[in-house]
Amino acid sequence: MNEIGKIIRECLIEALELNEHSLPTEISVETVETWDSLAHLNLIDLLEERFDISIENVIAPTLLNEKEIIQAIKKTLG
Repeated sequence: MNEIGKIIRECLIEALELNEHSLPTEISVETVETWDSLAHLNLIDLLEERFDISIENVIAPTLLNEKEIIQAIKKTLG
């Protein structure tokens, strides 16, 4: 996993209150019970802070799994 992926994984673990030693194969809104609307807002805030970016309000609700988040962050960073 590259550096961007590692930072995103750390944000997911923190925002969703996951145990890093027992993560689901795919981290998504469908596989993580704690991924509710408040956790999603916390995740977006963490990502914006850690990457020093602004995630557009139109894009934020579509970031529902780790893969989509990685792609969006890479695109935003250029």
